Amino acid sequence: MNNRDKVLEEKRTEHHKNKIAKLVVDLYWEEDRMSSCGKETLDKLATLVGVNDVWYEGTELKGNINNE
Repeated sequence: MNNRDKVLEEKRTEHHKNKIAKLVVDLYWEEDRMSSCGKETLDKLATLVGVNDVWYEGTELKGNINNE
């Protein structure tokens, strides 16, 4: 894999990580409908993808999405 391909792959990976983090944050809108096991899994996913201290104010996302 040449340098250009590496850069493209890194950008693609970062893009996917960001999409997954945003989807996990979106799932918190459904948290009240989840079982306790579902909530526990959601929290584990949030930790895994680096989504910390997330809360909502109206429809605007407030908090910290930390994708390391």
